[in-house]
Amino acid sequence: KDRPAELGRREYDNKGKTIGVMLRLTKPLHNTGKIVEQDSGFCVFEGIAAQHEVGVYGDALIKKRRYWPKHVPGDEIDRAMANCEIGAVKSLK
Repeated sequence: KDRPAELGRREYDNKGKTIGVMLRLTKPLHNTGKIVEQDSGFCVFEGIAAQHEVGVYGDALIKKRRYWPKHVPGDEIDRAMANCEIGAVKSLK
């Protein structure tokens, strides 16, 4: 709706709005193996997986609001960080 019809569809539009934007913004980095640090608004599992498929590795901050984002093992994270001090950092595989 924001794009004139005569311009046609943008590349990766078939992946959805957020994932399409993620892939278009990282296109110059495709197949480089570089890591892209992303805001929590781009913490979309399907988008990070799509970037991985084109050779870009996404890293996003996860913010818990009321619920953990979809596909994030929130209970496991809570258990791992239960006895940590503020500012402690851990990485889960």
